[in-house]
Amino acid sequence: MSQIANEPVRAALDKFRHLSADAETRRLAFMHERAPHDESSLLKDAREEGMQEGMEKGREEGRQEAQRELLEQLLMVRFGSLPVRAVARLAGADSAQLAVWFQRGVTASTLDAVFGPE
Repeated sequence: MSQIANEPVRAALDKFRHLSADAETRRLAFMHERAPHDESSLLKDAREEGMQEGMEKGREEGRQEAQRELLEQLLMVRFGSLPVRAVARLAGADSAQLAVWFQRGVTASTLDAVFGPE
């Protein structure tokens, strides 16, 4: 290496040797070299996390829709065709409310007893 005749190349090589001797400089160079990969990994992880959240939300919505459909079927078997107001209440209910209505629907003697006071 000492046979390099080109002065700018020789100066760069000397600078490289000098910088390589310092542990902190090597650490910073390594971090600089890894930064694009680390950023890419973080973006990938964030994307995957977002996908997981979206999939979980979709599953929850699916479970809620299934609850709603089962409750509607139960109520139709027990009380016949459902009035529009009952269908509207089912459509706007969350999972917890649907579970309460389902429990009531098993033993209630009237549709009004299932839904309780509005």
